[in-house]
Amino acid sequence: MTIPAGFPPEPKFMPGKLFSFPGTAALMGKYYDRFMADLEEKVLLKRRKQLLSELQGKILEIGTGTGINLGLFPHQSTIIGLEPNPYMLAHAKERPAYLEAPERFHLYNLKAEEADSILKNEAPFDALVFTLVLCTVSRPEDLVRSLLPHLKAGAPIIILEHIVDPHPLMRFVQRLFNPLWKCCSEGCNLTRSTDKMLENLGLRVEQKSYFRAGLTFYQAVLYKD
Repeated sequence: MTIPAGFPPEPKFMPGKLFSFPGTAALMGKYYDRFMADLEEKVLLKRRKQLLSELQGKILEIGTGTGINLGLFPHQSTIIGLEPNPYMLAHAKERPAYLEAPERFHLYNLKAEEADSILKNEAPFDALVFTLVLCTVSRPEDLVRSLLPHLKAGAPIIILEHIVDPHPLMRFVQRLFNPLWKCCSEGCNLTRSTDKMLENLGLRVEQKSYFRAGLTFYQAVLYKD
C-alpha cells in the first residue's frame, strides 16, 4: 500500500517485538470503521453514549482511533486524545465534531508512553477514557497505573473493552488464534482479562456489566480511591 506524503514510514514486521505486518497501520486506518460499522450500530454506540455523555471538564482519551467518541463527549468538555496510528488519527480529524470545534480537541499522534510531557502540562484531568484500546497496549497494567497520578480526585475512569471469553472452549479457540490475530490487528489481544487486571489495581468499581456481541465485553466506571 502506498503511504501518503507526510506520514511516517510503515514499520517492518519483527516477530516477538512488533505484532504488525507491513501495511497493517494503513489498512486499519482505511477499513477499521467499515469493519466495525455493524457492531457499533447495533451494540457499541449506545454503550459509548451511556458512558461518555455526562463527562465534564478536561478528558484524557487513550487510543482516540478514528474518532468515533469525539461526537459523544459533551460540548463543554475539552479532549486530550492520544493515538499512535497516524492513519486512524487522520480520520478522527475528519469527524464533524472535530471540524466544527477543533479548539476543543487536542489530538496527538503518540502512544501514551511517549506523551509524558504532554500529560504533565495538561494534567490534572477530570476523566480518563479507554474504549477498545487496552487490548493493544503492551503492558496495560503499567500504563493505567502510570496515568492515575494525572487524574483529579474523584475523576471517573471509563472502560469499554473486549476480554477473554469465559467459556473454556472459546478461550481455547481464542488462544489458538491470538498470535495471528495480533499480527493482523496492530497487537490486539483476544485473551486478556482486562476486567480482573483493572480491579486488581485497587480501583473502586462504581458500575460494571458484561455483554456478548461476538466477543465478551466489559463495561465499567471505576474510580481511584
